[in-house]
Amino acid sequence: MQNVERNHPSELESSSETLVVPVSPVAKPRSTRRDKFNPSKAVLKYRDFCDDFNAAAEKHGFALGEAVSIRFYVPTPPSYSKRKAESLWGKPHQQRPDLDNFVKAVLDAPKQDDSHIWYLSVSKVWCAPIPGADRRYQGWIVVNNLRPSLALCVAAKGLLSGVTDYLEYAISKRTR
Repeated sequence: MQNVERNHPSELESSSETLVVPVSPVAKPRSTRRDKFNPSKAVLKYRDFCDDFNAAAEKHGFALGEAVSIRFYVPTPPSYSKRKAESLWGKPHQQRPDLDNFVKAVLDAPKQDDSHIWYLSVSKVWCAPIPGADRRYQGWIVVNNLRPSLALCVAAKGLLSGVTDYLEYAISKRTR
């Protein structure tokens, strides 16, 4: 059995450069005019997410910088067997909701313009649900502001390491 703490960023602390939000990631829904007066469940869930995210950001004095790294920790569903759930912890989440919808939710949650962001590094992985917690608070989101010079180095290195990571992943899939 894997160590649950390894699959949660609970050892990280929020600061002005890093924001750790103990809330399950939510995809940004398509809003309609009707949602203004009679909101759907998805819109209500998204609004609750925005409130939680903004409260955490305000508490720690966090604001999105121009180079941002985001990691989404998605809890395994309760319907998964214990064996299946444990085998997924820490592995890439390659299902819906899509990564871009998670990103839109995080970038649009603060009521500020996000056009200043020029570098974005994003990933989503499975994590162990927090025992006894409401389903809404079983995941995590970690947002880091990167220094622009570091972002340039990471972007350049990412081109090379991304190819290497993909090759390692493809080889590991073939050997299964």
